[in-house]
Amino acid sequence: MRLYGRRYRLELSKAGEYLVVEKLRVAFELTKSADSTPNQIRVRIWNLSRERIDQLLRGDFQSARLWAGYEELRLLFLADIIKIGVKREDMDWIVELECGDGDRDYHQSYVSQTLSAGTSSERLVGAALASMPNTSLGQLELPRPQRLPRARVLFGATRDVLSDLAGWQDANWSIQDGQLQILPYDRVLDDELILLSEETGMLGSPQLGDDGLTITCLLNPALRVGGQVRLESRLDWLNGDYKIVRIHYQGDALEQHWKSTVTVVNQQVRGKPGKERGDD
Repeated sequence: MRLYGRRYRLELSKAGEYLVVEKLRVAFELTKSADSTPNQIRVRIWNLSRERIDQLLRGDFQSARLWAGYEELRLLFLADIIKIGVKREDMDWIVELECGDGDRDYHQSYVSQTLSAGTSSERLVGAALASMPNTSLGQLELPRPQRLPRARVLFGATRDVLSDLAGWQDANWSIQDGQLQILPYDRVLDDELILLSEETGMLGSPQLGDDGLTITCLLNPALRVGGQVRLESRLDWLNGDYKIVRIHYQGDALEQHWKSTVTVVNQQVRGKPGKERGDD
């Protein structure tokens, strides 16, 4: 496994100020999926200063961002800090952060608004998004244009409004790195198609299971839920284009773990044709 050239940058933020961690040992594990429930991230930081540990325990830092990769750094996650722990192992003090992507907006956002007859689905999404102060708009695809036949009162948890809308559109909705994404089951993101092969960092052979095809490769932040990959393996009958429905990242700045495991499905997906790219 490739061990050298790894890079990362962890930022913990509070009201526009940032604590940057680049030289300490950091380990992380996270799973991203197309489900609406927040993506979960666990980060461990070795031997932060006592002052910084105290700030974390006071709740001074609200969110975390991690960039990772090899030669090129790319955003791996942006998430709310929801739980902090500190423990000691031998001579090391280890801070453990549990984070959720869009966790606060998912659990705390409510909408109360009356929409007039004729309001479009896009306007409905805008009303929901306006109630989520920490979330911006990502890729939005609504293949079934609809307008409300009569005035409608939106009242309740924003996540329920979005779930109803996604159901009408045969789509998944989720928050990915702080962005609201609504993508139909048969569509893919507008991103470039990513080639997965032994030459671009695929590890071992793809494994076929009940949930789809599982592929392990070197850590690649360019992989995104809803994106499209092209598999080129020694198993010709598995090769082809797939949609990503789940990604598991595992990394440790000082250990061998620095990989991505993606679950993909081979369905009739439609998207903009893109330039093929390999693992950066």
